[in-house]
Amino acid sequence: MNRKILVLLAFIAVTLFGCAKFEPPILKMTANYDPSNQTVTCKVTIIDNGGCTNFSEQGGIYSLSSTPSHLDQYSTVELVEKNSTSMIYEYKTRLPQVDVTYFIRAYVKTNAGTGYSNIIAIETIE
Repeated sequence: MNRKILVLLAFIAVTLFGCAKFEPPILKMTANYDPSNQTVTCKVTIIDNGGCTNFSEQGGIYSLSSTPSHLDQYSTVELVEKNSTSMIYEYKTRLPQVDVTYFIRAYVKTNAGTGYSNIIAIETIE
């Protein structure tokens, strides 16, 4: 019984005190598009972790919608790292269609919420 209480208290402490500010992280992203293989490589920097040092998930999103997010049914969400502390990561993906404009952004999930990067428009060409 005491062990269960200790585990519960430890979980609550990590949840409450793991994020001092308890805000979603702030991200900045740069992107380079390679038309020869329709691949975009994004460098993502977490410029403010929101007080959280452990990220439950980091990844990237691309969409034909101008505001890609986890909530957009037309967005493709791709996981890069799970349970990470990395403040810089790379998101690389192949954009499937040519002659369209994709909107790309990165994301980081914490127990304080999901933080998104700036949105970059990439025009794919043949």
